[in-house]
Amino acid sequence: MISIHTEKQRKYFDEVIRMHFEESMGIDRIAREVPIGHTTIARWINAYSGPGRPSKSNNSLRLFDYAMELRESGMPITHICKKLDVSRSTLYRWMTIFAEDTSKRPIIMQNTDSSTPIPQDAQARIAELEEKLRMAELARDAYDEMINVAEAKFNIPIRKKAGAKR
Repeated sequence: MISIHTEKQRKYFDEVIRMHFEESMGIDRIAREVPIGHTTIARWINAYSGPGRPSKSNNSLRLFDYAMELRESGMPITHICKKLDVSRSTLYRWMTIFAEDTSKRPIIMQNTDSSTPIPQDAQARIAELEEKLRMAELARDAYDEMINVAEAKFNIPIRKKAGAKR
């Protein structure tokens, strides 16, 4: 049972419950609109969600279905999150939990076949970049050897010494 002690709690309890269950508002959004703390709002919602009441997961599933309708209509994820007042991470978590069709899951969670062949132009680009890397490593080694020769021939330290300045 919920114990309501103050006049403020009596005033806002029904409004908080209505906002959450009828308007599908999240705790953060409710806390911005009524002067009640997050913890109190969460406790009221959990206590009110008894047998026969809509649970948070049913509410989330309903919001997820609406989000998928918006996504299929072409709305970007960031706009969907703003419209539903949920974070991106929450929306992606719903996608991993509720999406039965794997195409609705986030790209990160979809099975990717790593055995797909790399296109020919990508292979050529990889070969080109590997050659550039090999040349850069040769140049680095040549510069390093030049410094070694200069330090030995002129007997002056060129490289930075480790440690603090004194």
